[in-house]
This record gives sequence, C-alpha cells and structure tokens, in this order.
Amino acid sequence: GYETYRLRVKSLEPAAEGTDSNEQYLVDIADTSGAVVWGNDDSTLFYLKMDAEHRPFQLWLHVVGGEDLLLLQEDDGSFWMDVDKTQDQRYLVVSLESPETSEQYVVDLRGLQGGDQHRRHITWPTSQLLLGPEESVVRCLQPRRAGLRYEVEHQEGQFYFLTNQDGARNNKLMRCAASLYFSSSSPRPEVQWEDVRAYDSSEQLEALLPLRGHLALLGRQR
Repeated sequence: GYETYRLRVKSLEPAAEGTDSNEQYLVDIADTSGAVVWGNDDSTLFYLKMDAEHRPFQLWLHVVGGEDLLLLQEDDGSFWMDVDKTQDQRYLVVSLESPETSEQYVVDLRGLQGGDQHRRHITWPTSQLLLGPEESVVRCLQPRRAGLRYEVEHQEGQFYFLTNQDGARNNKLMRCAASLYFSSSSPRPEVQWEDVRAYDSSEQLEALLPLRGHLALLGRQR
C-alpha cells in the first residue's frame, strides 16, 4: 500500500472534566512509516519517516514529552530502512536493505533509563567505521558489501547471523561474540564470524528464532 501513519501514545489516566480528549495524547507524530519500537523503558521510542517515494529512510528518536532527534538517514534510494528489536529485547536493530545487500546496526539498550540517557548514548557513527564514539552504544555489524545479505538475532551473549556469506546461496548460520563489537581491542569483529553448522546447499534457511536454551531455524529442505 501507499499508506502513511500517525503515531500516537495516549495516556490511560482519566481526563479531567472539560479537557479535550486530544490533550491525552502524550505523543502525536504525523507522516511516519508505521514502524515504531520502544527504547529500554517508556521514556523513549524510535520511529521511521519516509521520503517522497514512500521509502523509509530516516530513523528518529522521540523522548515522550520532549523533542525528536534524527539519528540516521539513508540517502541511497536503493536501500530501505527498518527498525526492530532482538527477541530478548536487549538490542535495537536498524536494518538497511536492498534486494541484494544488507547493512545492520545494533543499539545496546541495556541499562538506559530515561530520555536523557537514550539521547546521550545513542550516537550514530559518522562514517562506515565499526566503532562509534567511546560512549556510544551503536555498532555496525558488517558494513555493506555488494551481494552480502545477513540478518541478526541475539542469545546469551552471542550474535547469530543468517547470511549468504562465503557463497552460501541458500543461507547459513554463523555467530560472533557480542562483546567483540564493544571492545576497542577488536576493531574488525565481522571477520571473526564463525560457522555454527556446516553449509548445506539442500537447505534454504529463511528465519531464526532464539528460545531459552535453543535456536529454532525455519526453512525448507529439498
């Protein structure tokens, strides 16, 4: 469709007598893509805006009762933006995707409390470097490389990737310790991705779901 969405957060407190019901909206943002994710608490949320072609291309941070902050803008018209969280709710995942190429960022939300902390620590890298400013909790998992696709999940300190890396046309499962992305002694953690299981060309892996003590892989097998 060609829809745009109005993002509203409404107070559940009873309205004072004579108060306009619209005054109960704590957040009221027009012309969004419809994608919205809360931060680590109810002080902050993230949403996307679209360009003239209806392509999601801007990630915004909104502090409830405060101002909006533009975090990231994708100017390449062949890439679309999406925002989500890992299954365990620890990481915000920002995806930039073209039909053949991926680039994803994670934001470590653990410990962030209140709008001020979210604004101060979520500082986007100004270039394609893997490591952002020292106090930033934003990391690029793998800079875009033509033809490389991947998606990420997190479980018990490990990032798990479904990816076509190394010619795995039907995708394979890889992993990397999440701590490597937040250590100054590991400037290129993407080169330390390792196979979890051998690639099998008879399998088409399509999705990954972390469960307590297990990983569920969804796909097809010839």
